[in-house]
Amino acid sequence: MSKIDISGDSFSSDATSSGYSLPVSQRWPALVSSELGYTTIVNRAKNGDQAGDQSYKAQAVARAAGDTVAILVGTNDVRVYKDNATKRGYFAAFLRRLIADAIMPNRVKGRDAAMVKTGAWSNTQVNTFGVVTNAQGAKAAATVSGSEIYVGYIIQNHTDCQSSADVYIDGVKAGTLSANGTAGSTTENGQVYAPALARFATTPGQHSVEVRVTSSGEYFYLDDIRGSDQPVGPMTHVSNLSKWAAAGYTTFGATEAMVTAYNTLISSIVNEFKADGFKVSLVDIFSVINPATDLMADGLHPNAPGQRKIADKFKASIQSTPVTVTYPTDWDTILKLTVVSGVVTTMVEVPA
Repeated sequence: MSKIDISGDSFSSDATSSGYSLPVSQRWPALVSSELGYTTIVNRAKNGDQAGDQSYKAQAVARAAGDTVAILVGTNDVRVYKDNATKRGYFAAFLRRLIADAIMPNRVKGRDAAMVKTGAWSNTQVNTFGVVTNAQGAKAAATVSGSEIYVGYIIQNHTDCQSSADVYIDGVKAGTLSANGTAGSTTENGQVYAPALARFATTPGQHSVEVRVTSSGEYFYLDDIRGSDQPVGPMTHVSNLSKWAAAGYTTFGATEAMVTAYNTLISSIVNEFKADGFKVSLVDIFSVINPATDLMADGLHPNAPGQRKIADKFKASIQSTPVTVTYPTDWDTILKLTVVSGVVTTMVEVPA
């Protein structure tokens, strides 16, 4: 193993905090990294972070095909957004973007020459690749390939950003984007705007995709357009959320039904990417965390046994990922072995 890239909150952070004092060495990232032999650990997880915080932090991070990507976000979204359906929609858009930015290196960015724009667009100040407009009727178009189309944009909680745009694929309206975060998209850690992603199903092949701004006088931020035809990317492991104890639900005003609703959404998003041909797996920690034995006194954070269980679920997911290993022979050929959980499942000999 070489590199593991981690997005998350206090459950995954490599720093202790007033809210979670469990030693870092007992948390799942340290356990997984040491036991699977990762030599490079990139960990953006932070206490209190939500999906929007993490999608913002990871948006410009390059992940290689041989990397392992691990994502565990949503607990703080439950705490902050609770059972508000609109806010849960923000979470979904932010999580899609967080996953997509790990697995889709090919995209037509807002400032690329290949993004053909009409109307008054300017470069954003919040990143190095996006564009923004407040002009109704402004358009941005690109040609991409795949059976699914994705549009990266920004949701912002600001009175001047209650914007919307329609997405057309080959001249036919496929759906509408709402960048309006004024229902309360701001995270607990103060992220007012965050990268989001929308997905539109189409047919295989090359497509002309156009984003047409429908709002007037409201700022719409466009980051990119992408298709599902992509090079092989890193295996990405996305965890659902664990159960809480009664103390946690009482303290934070949440319920297990809220956690279950988020887990249903996480599972659905993972299944979308899998159906689109990407290497994304669901890590099911909900099924193994016992609130009576695996949580700290706050009824929310995993204790050492709970973190051990989370680590084991991530390890099982990672180790079940097929890995290709090559060996040169003495007779000028190469043996290609596929290894799953330490077992060789296929072996092919090819010319050197």
